[in-house]
Amino acid sequence: MKFNKDIIVLLGIIGVVILGLMFLVILPLKDEIRESSEQFSEIKNNLALLEVKTENIEEIKQDYQSFRTDSDKINKLFIDFDAPLEFIRFLEKNAEDSGLLIKISSVSSMENEADFWPSLIFQMTLDGSSSDFLRYIQKIENSPYLIEITNLSVRKVENKVKANLSIKVYAK
Repeated sequence: MKFNKDIIVLLGIIGVVILGLMFLVILPLKDEIRESSEQFSEIKNNLALLEVKTENIEEIKQDYQSFRTDSDKINKLFIDFDAPLEFIRFLEKNAEDSGLLIKISSVSSMENEADFWPSLIFQMTLDGSSSDFLRYIQKIENSPYLIEITNLSVRKVENKVKANLSIKVYAK
């Protein structure tokens, strides 16, 4: 009987030790595991948000490059209001390439409330053949500038034409 009592006492001690281990070791570990799991989940969510933000930044960079390219193209449509020398060279070179004599008689600025941008009015006289004149008109209409022909008068002098032309060019 003593043997049975010893076994029961031993089993009781083992049971108390197991219960003590559960309360002192396993339950605190379980709480730490839960906290670590929550922290891990929070870090994972933050990482996902950072990845989305990184993707958005890359998209913004691409959009910026696209807008910048478009903006540069748009800026090239406008001549320099204070120094339209490059545009005057453009007019003279195209006249020469078309076989016309050109005389730019005046350049004046124009401010109109209906227009969004300031503009310059160029008045010029062109001498040459009618086909050369039409080629010149086509070149300036297809130019990279915002041009509007505001006045045109053409008269025939012998086998040539003499044209008075006014154009409005938008400036920046």
